[in-house]
Amino acid sequence: MKKLLSAMLLLALAASCLSLSALAADTEKATAIRLSDSKITVDGKTVSTDETAAVYTAHDIVYYESGKGFTYGEGTAADEHDAAEAAAHTVVHITQPGTYSLSGSLSAGQIAVDLGKDAEDDPDAVVTLILNGVDVTCTVAPAVIFYNVYECGSTDEDQASRDVDASAAGANVIIADGTVNNITGSYVARIYKSYTLSEDGTEVVDNKKLHKYDGAFYSKMSMNVDGGEKGTGVLNINAENEGLDAELHLTINGGKINIRSGNDGINTNEDGISVTTINGGAVTITVTGKMGEGDGIDSNGWLVINGGTVIAAACGSSMDAGIDSDMGTYVNGGTVVASGNMYDRVEGDAAYAVFSFAQRQSGGTEYALKNAAGETVADFAPANDFTYLVYASPELTAGTYTLWQGDTQLAGVAGQGMGGRGGMGKPDMEPPEGFDPSQFQRLEGGQRPENMPEPPQGGAPDGQRPEGMLPPDGAHEGGFRPDGFGGAQQSGTRTKLFAVTAGANFFSGISAAGEGDSDLPFSDVTADSWCYDAVKFAYENGIVSGTSAAAFTPDGTLTRGQAVTVLWRLAGSPVVNYAMQFSDVAEDTYCAEAVRWAASCGVVQGYENGAFGVGDPVTREQFAAILYRYAQGEGRGFIGTWAFPLDYTDAQQVSGFAYEPLCWLTMNGVISGKTDGSLDPRGGVTRAQAVVMLQRYQNI
Repeated sequence: MKKLLSAMLLLALAASCLSLSALAADTEKATAIRLSDSKITVDGKTVSTDETAAVYTAHDIVYYESGKGFTYGEGTAADEHDAAEAAAHTVVHITQPGTYSLSGSLSAGQIAVDLGKDAEDDPDAVVTLILNGVDVTCTVAPAVIFYNVYECGSTDEDQASRDVDASAAGANVIIADGTVNNITGSYVARIYKSYTLSEDGTEVVDNKKLHKYDGAFYSKMSMNVDGGEKGTGVLNINAENEGLDAELHLTINGGKINIRSGNDGINTNEDGISVTTINGGAVTITVTGKMGEGDGIDSNGWLVINGGTVIAAACGSSMDAGIDSDMGTYVNGGTVVASGNMYDRVEGDAAYAVFSFAQRQSGGTEYALKNAAGETVADFAPANDFTYLVYASPELTAGTYTLWQGDTQLAGVAGQGMGGRGGMGKPDMEPPEGFDPSQFQRLEGGQRPENMPEPPQGGAPDGQRPEGMLPPDGAHEGGFRPDGFGGAQQSGTRTKLFAVTAGANFFSGISAAGEGDSDLPFSDVTADSWCYDAVKFAYENGIVSGTSAAAFTPDGTLTRGQAVTVLWRLAGSPVVNYAMQFSDVAEDTYCAEAVRWAASCGVVQGYENGAFGVGDPVTREQFAAILYRYAQGEGRGFIGTWAFPLDYTDAQQVSGFAYEPLCWLTMNGVISGKTDGSLDPRGGVTRAQAVVMLQRYQNI
């Protein structure tokens, strides 16, 4: 799947580059339209009023008229405009294919592109608008609208896909380098073409649409928006209702686009079909909520982000998301900062983190995400109030991070992702509050391979790998996953460290960190746990890692392979030149270098059958023997004549090979007996017990 997504990303970016080159070539032969309240010119000449001209002006704007009654449309009094206000607007009509450069300002007007009803099926019916320092304000309708141009997409549901190529679209916009362009627009509420009344004639029960244009910058057909070669041009859209809309597909390839809207910042509205694609550029969206709601980006089909930067703040007072789609949101590249009071699930190639806050946060508050070195990776200052913050970026690599609100460190609970599709159209697919899954599956420790003989009494210790005692990066052995290994995911423990891995990362209940919050990223090792200090010691020194990004699994068992790996790491991961010939330790086995080192210095040995027993469980006395041999290699241990009693109820069960190690380790407080007075030499060693022993050993 990832290879497929990557291939599609390359195709999308290649298409955007080809589109930019073609559009740049058209710029040289563009028709220049200069706007002014006093005089509009086309290539230096006064604009025509002849409807047959390629460019002409008229006072015929489409708007929602006041006083028409309920059979006129769905609008309310707030959507209505009187004839005088509408007549004050000058409409600049473009009726022929070509490239048009717009500059100047129009305080009451509209740019309307309409190549006729047959244009939808004509591949040559293409218009490119170059925004070359233009300022247009319209108070009764969209300030820029494409009515009829070529439609390169299909509304056939059977062909619907998130992978669309809109490079041939008839509606194209270029934001010229070095320019600032301001589009301030309103909207047109739904006007009926025909309608059916209820039996009593008091309400419309069915209707067909004649007009409905929600965005300040609007296209009835698929539309491309691009920047110049340098991508330095700016397009500011100030919208009473929605900002940048296309009825089918919208592709953004470049430029700097700033949208301030009363409702959705960007909307593509063909249910189950539309695709909003962002391949490049910088898009910043702030939804004011003037209309009572609004997502940052809302696609009634798919939303695909392949590159660029997207900063989207949904309405702060409604249950809306920074990025939202009905069919699926895919983030394959670029940087995304999306805030809102609802989370719509994300898929794709990029790693991302979702921070769900315990309480609604105030807009304008500054946050910082810092890596393990304390370096700031990202700064956030969402414009509106929010509860969910979504962050994706190439800078978000695997590792642990801290989150700060000003000088206050924050803490939360690591959770499990709710991958898959979501959106307002599928409320049953929304993740539960706090991303808290109902239950998790713990993988049990591996068993001795079939026909593997028991190790000889007094022979090399053996053991079972606990869930996720991490081997060296990138290594693994049969059935043992170095990138998580399953295991328990969370139990509600708050942590100050947020562990990020590839793909989805979820953190809930975010609020100011307290004294009881853990300094570890593991939800199953609380700050008051008996093994907390030891786990912290082993984790911070790179001796062990978690069974997943958010779990340590303290009760998981230790194996021979893991036992030598932790000691190898404790020794500094030395590289040795030693011919290792164990039948079950291939060169790419996760613990190969650790086994090579352990065998070379006599810490462990293999079985008589030539195997090492990588996955065999380690008992307490076997781990004691391994650790003691390691200690002897450091010049520790008993020297000369010694005597030390093993004063435990089951001391007689201690094997001969383990008696001296257990005496020395118990004498030095590394190993202690159980509450019932036993030593339990044949019992297993858990991950927690192993790191506690290592910490005690280091403190001798």
